[in-house]
Amino acid sequence: SDLADAAGPKLHAFGECIAKQCAGGVRYKSAPTKGEERIREKTRTDYGGDCRRIVDAARGSIICETLAELAAAIRVLLADETRAPMVVRVKDRLYEEPASGGYRDVMLNVEIEGHVCELQLHLAKLIAIKSKAHRVYQRQRSAGWEGEV
Repeated sequence: SDLADAAGPKLHAFGECIAKQCAGGVRYKSAPTKGEERIREKTRTDYGGDCRRIVDAARGSIICETLAELAAAIRVLLADETRAPMVVRVKDRLYEEPASGGYRDVMLNVEIEGHVCELQLHLAKLIAIKSKAHRVYQRQRSAGWEGEV
């Protein structure tokens, strides 16, 4: 968690920078560093004890009002002059594979100083249902069920 604590502020500064470059209704929302208890639980239940597979201890969200703004945020992320952290994984849960509960976003894992962080790109109208979808996910997770909803 020390690496996540160090990488978090850099991730948040990067997210704020992206939001400012996009302007309009694009904003950045930081999330607290994932707690040690949740990291241990996820390591044990999801990753067979391999803590190196935790890629969302430091995390944040770029929130867009429209699809055009979301596309603009992705263009800024990909621009050569952005000097962005290296993207190591992309999960297109907007079009390709919705998250459990039907929630949709684009999730990027970016490497910052040797730590893999999570940067989610959201549509604001979907954020309104995220807390409900997340409560369903948490209940499923605590019951040990991770299947399709």
